[in-house]
Amino acid sequence: MITPSRRRRVLVVLAVLAISAAAVVTVAFAEPLSQKPTPHPIEGREDCLLCHGQAGVKPVPASHSGRTNETCRACHPVSAASASATPAATPAPTAVQPAATATAPGPNDGCLSCHSNPKLTTNLADGKPLSLYVDQGAFSASVHGAKNLRCIDCHSDISGYPHPALQAKDARDYALSAYQLCQKCHPANFAQAQDSMHAQVLKASNRFAPVCTDCHGAHDVVKPDSPRTRITATCAKCHQPIYDTYRQSVHGMALVDEQNQDVPTCIDCHGVHKIPDPRTALFRLESPEVCARCHTDEKLMAKYGLSTKVYSTYSEDFHGTTVEFYKTKWTTIWCYKAVCTDCHGIHDIRKPADPSSSVNPQNLINTCRKCHPDAPPAFASAWTGHLTPTLDRVAPVYYVELFYKIMIPLIIGAMLVYVLMDFTRTMLDRRAAAAARAARIAKAKGRSQ
Repeated sequence: MITPSRRRRVLVVLAVLAISAAAVVTVAFAEPLSQKPTPHPIEGREDCLLCHGQAGVKPVPASHSGRTNETCRACHPVSAASASATPAATPAPTAVQPAATATAPGPNDGCLSCHSNPKLTTNLADGKPLSLYVDQGAFSASVHGAKNLRCIDCHSDISGYPHPALQAKDARDYALSAYQLCQKCHPANFAQAQDSMHAQVLKASNRFAPVCTDCHGAHDVVKPDSPRTRITATCAKCHQPIYDTYRQSVHGMALVDEQNQDVPTCIDCHGVHKIPDPRTALFRLESPEVCARCHTDEKLMAKYGLSTKVYSTYSEDFHGTTVEFYKTKWTTIWCYKAVCTDCHGIHDIRKPADPSSSVNPQNLINTCRKCHPDAPPAFASAWTGHLTPTLDRVAPVYYVELFYKIMIPLIIGAMLVYVLMDFTRTMLDRRAAAAARAARIAKAKGRSQ
């Protein structure tokens, strides 16, 4: 039989046990509830371990090892501020994997868990959205993706979430600030670009002048000359009318239609990063040498049956001699003597046999009259062109050249013989005179003794 005193002791023990159990439960559940809540909405970011895994952007403490995504969301509730905030775009949900079976995340998986969403945007100061989407496939196929570059290698100012707010006024303002990142890995090319015609235009307040990313892209950077037609297509984004003209030229048709790798593209004449102003006097004076890079290459010209003497014949005539003189003396003074492009065209160069070519025999006189307005119809036929005179072509010029080739060496040779003979005779006369003088002195000394 249970006495009242024993009943009281049992009740006290039970009360103590109940209080202890409640304390244990409170302690067990108090730690998760005291943890910092998530600073962002959970929707679209269900795979917590992409950012907070051991290789993520912002890893969790080592004591959390082995915890699953479900554990994360149970212990870290969404804060009231984050729950009420509406993101610019909601990333696509990603499949949740238990920590024990999850594959090792890549270096950019944390970033791409949000930025692989095509709808992800942010609003700039002008109120217009800026896409924050990164095509993972395009990046992986890019030259940077092939080198396993990490997002933070370029975006080094971003170390956690939420990211710093963009200060750009509009999309172009952001592009002009973002392209500065290229300087970190490409200092030489970046420095050359600052001296280019594009940089000059940019400094002159034309904010749409091209910068690195306009030509090379941002997350989809590929080799600029593979295929080679990509070069001209890139320039065409800003210079479409010039490209259309080039496309119909002998160079453009060979490049695009025949995939000919030998013909010049835009950068072969204008440069790559250090693009000079083609409207200057110096560029005009140096333009014959630009053409000569290809047209004096004997191996290259032999493939197409073209003469390599075009540059030497030009530089030896009146036009080329005058241009060369200006180039050595007056590089800032405009020279009106003809250079290659004055006769053959600039971007619209065609074969001489083409009826629309400016150097076609039927059109040549009109080309000459651009500088010689009073030239008679026979004016052009008097020019020997870039061909060496022969008996079959301009025989009079051939004989005149032959005459000078013979007479000049003969005259100079005769003068050298005459000078040599005169010098020899003078030396002999001086020696004879010295000997006679010495004999007279010796004879005079003998008489005095």
